[in-house]
Amino acid sequence: MKKSVTLALIAALAVPAMAVAQTGQVTLNTEAFVVRETKDDKGEVKRTLVPSGQSKIVPGDALVYISKWSNGTAKTVTNMVVNNPVPTAVIYTGGPNPAPIVSVDKGKTFGPLTTLKVRNADGTMRPAGFEDVTHLRWTITTAPAGQSGQVAYYAKVK
Repeated sequence: MKKSVTLALIAALAVPAMAVAQTGQVTLNTEAFVVRETKDDKGEVKRTLVPSGQSKIVPGDALVYISKWSNGTAKTVTNMVVNNPVPTAVIYTGGPNPAPIVSVDKGKTFGPLTTLKVRNADGTMRPAGFEDVTHLRWTITTAPAGQSGQVAYYAKVK
């Protein structure tokens, strides 16, 4: 039973198929990693990223999602938009620079998290929080021909 629960959780953490895209020769591939901490001989904490399919995942585990893009064309691509849905089994917890703009309405509208609001069950509005984020968006202003790069975000298993 434990094995099937673990497999179900891994499937729930998986990046949706739409996260891997190819347009012409510009490609995007998103992978999920579990953050594992170990202590070395000196007692210092070392963090490593383990591919999500190679590690047991439990609620509370820290994750890193990395989206790698590659421009295989002969031309510079400008203002390339990278959209990532946040899997329902996780909570977005932030990200390294560049910070994405976010959506709390399943990708209909985007903005900085501090500017977004969500409706409570009683109809009142409240400021959106990390737990409300459904999608992330980055705009890569310049993707030179033959170059690649990446964006990433942090999450936690619910």
